[in-house]
Amino acid sequence: MIFRAVLISSFLLTAGCLATVNSTVRSFAPVGLTDDTPVLAQINKQYRPPMFSIGADFDRHRNQSSGLGLVSHAQLEDYMNEELERLKTSSGVEGLPGRAYLFADTSFGARASADGNIYVPISVVLDLESTDELSALLAHELAHTIRGHSSSELFVAAQKKALLMSSMFADIRKSDAGVIRSSDMKTFEHVMGSLMVADGFINPGWTRLQEEEADKLGMDLLIASGRNPDAMFALLEKMERWEEANRQQQDDRDALMEKALGSLIQVEGKTELDNIVNGYLNQGATKLGAYLDGFNKDHETATTRYETLLAYTDRHYADTPAPAMETQRWNAIGRGPYSRTLQRSLELTDEARMALAQGDMQQAERLIKSAVTAETSTQNFVRQTFFELRETQGKSDSMKQNLKIGLDGTYPSLFLHIQAIQFKLHNGEEVNAADAAQLLAVFDAYGRPGEYYNQVLPVLISAGMDGQATLMLAECAIKYAGDGISCGEKSAEKAQANDFSYGNFMKSLM
Repeated sequence: MIFRAVLISSFLLTAGCLATVNSTVRSFAPVGLTDDTPVLAQINKQYRPPMFSIGADFDRHRNQSSGLGLVSHAQLEDYMNEELERLKTSSGVEGLPGRAYLFADTSFGARASADGNIYVPISVVLDLESTDELSALLAHELAHTIRGHSSSELFVAAQKKALLMSSMFADIRKSDAGVIRSSDMKTFEHVMGSLMVADGFINPGWTRLQEEEADKLGMDLLIASGRNPDAMFALLEKMERWEEANRQQQDDRDALMEKALGSLIQVEGKTELDNIVNGYLNQGATKLGAYLDGFNKDHETATTRYETLLAYTDRHYADTPAPAMETQRWNAIGRGPYSRTLQRSLELTDEARMALAQGDMQQAERLIKSAVTAETSTQNFVRQTFFELRETQGKSDSMKQNLKIGLDGTYPSLFLHIQAIQFKLHNGEEVNAADAAQLLAVFDAYGRPGEYYNQVLPVLISAGMDGQATLMLAECAIKYAGDGISCGEKSAEKAQANDFSYGNFMKSLM
């Protein structure tokens, strides 16, 4: 008999309502599904990519460059994907794309992209107690992919919100001949970017109907794969703690954002900086207050969701056997020493970034040095943060060293690639057409993320590639029209008009 969890909470936290409940419900309706048979028996077994998919490899590269990016743990990644393939095979759905990856964030949750990739924070992995619980987590996310939930209005709106916010900070720059932003401003930009990326795990962008369907289909997949269905309910027990931990983390991060930007939205264009920041906050009808207050949950209560899944399971799987949960291999890999070392390193890195954001360079350096071990040395989250610290301190040799080590890692971010080119400019070296072409090739490989156009464009201009720069500026304007994304300026003179004092900027934040 299946064990019923007493502590109840939603499987995943849903996104802030950036559209009305009615519009989001209209964007997805489980047409044709009945309660007579399991969801898995009713769905089309030929996968159809959603309209917003870009390809699993491009999607991975984009997430590799979001926040602090991906975590490299080859053994655990192989194990996760072994389990994901087991679920895909059991589904009977042909052509399912995507792989499972570990993400460098301390939030709890998981998210599936429009391209079928599943991103799981390392913090979540260490809280799972069996392979069966891992399978339950992956099954729920895979269900979102199978049902094409990423085509909903709410999901798309959540992605646009994240892109707008990251682009806003990426475009606040001090220029040097239209190319180099101040190192301190870059530090601030990426600290804030790291704070905001967790929103994708805390608020992944599903409607309540989508979550309910993913709960049911996830249970179907879990049972079809031969795993213990009790794992889904065991996982639900953990969600109450995860939900509270996320809520506290969101409050802490929101408080830091409010401290950083709150004063700026109160002023009325007293300085050019005020106008710039207020302009970004107003783009796309998005303001800081709307961002922080936009987490109205479009989902049923945890109790209702649990009861719905319980009734569904009793109806279709009352006599389903519960095989023993697999724990030995999971404890050796998923919760093993290397996983714990990675998690501790990420926690120290997160603390270092908070110290960096608050101007405590000594504390930031102590923390990031503690995060570097033989096991974590090439992780992107470590080297990106270490580079930003050294950049703020003006230590060029160490900046170069951190870039080299980070780029030799498994999942280097696009940020590191761009900084490697801009490092040459910072040191007075010429950036030629070959350098710019190489950066453009990397930009292509990473799927041309919207928030990076305004960093690649000045490099092309500096290398004399005006024609390519014009085409890129037009492409960005067309792709992100109406989304509030700042693509950059074609001319160095116009880019230089955004120049402002970092010292004045930081004073205005305190």
